[in-house]
Amino acid sequence: MELFLEIEKEALKSLSVEKYELGDYKIATVQTNCHVYYSSDKNYYSIPNAYLGKKVKLVLTQSTVKIYHNQTRIALHPRSRKAYHYVTVKEHVPVNHTYNADSSPKYFINWAEKTGASVKEYIEKILNQKQ
Repeated sequence: MELFLEIEKEALKSLSVEKYELGDYKIATVQTNCHVYYSSDKNYYSIPNAYLGKKVKLVLTQSTVKIYHNQTRIALHPRSRKAYHYVTVKEHVPVNHTYNADSSPKYFINWAEKTGASVKEYIEKILNQKQ
């Protein structure tokens, strides 16, 4: 105990004030639309376009999605719980890339719902199979 008090006690740091959150980890490939897909939530998160086609690591907590490439964090997003939601930072998408929100899964689900409940159910089934 004497050695601890003399030597090690000075080296100790105080505990973090931030609450530790357990994370879920996933490896994903950045798609050509500058997003990665997280199948558990059925959501898409944007990545800087310099990483198109690259493998990245997603670390998901209850509140955030952190995305890493070669141990460097390249994106940080709030975690979305809405299915088929695109979480996009405009700076991640290149200027010459036309991001059309109307081509998202949510657009097709809303369209199908206007047509009828069975059409909506069918479109959701197709979208879920694709993922």
